[in-house]
Amino acid sequence: MRWLGIIYALASVVCYFGVTQVMSNSITSSITSVYTWGAENKFLNLQNISSIAVAIMVAYVIFLVVLRKTLL
Repeated sequence: MRWLGIIYALASVVCYFGVTQVMSNSITSSITSVYTWGAENKFLNLQNISSIAVAIMVAYVIFLVVLRKTLL
């Protein structure tokens, strides 16, 4: 039954990334619906900046949890 646990763990990781993408999309769309800064710029617009900020915050939380668990 170990293989069932491995399949469950892999499915959980895939679903986690899917949920994170949906949350990031919802956050960036709500920010860009309120603010229209940088809409004419293709690279440095508010949607790209907010997406990068959300990705950095999620990565920080994930790596902080991993570091804490390894240090304790």
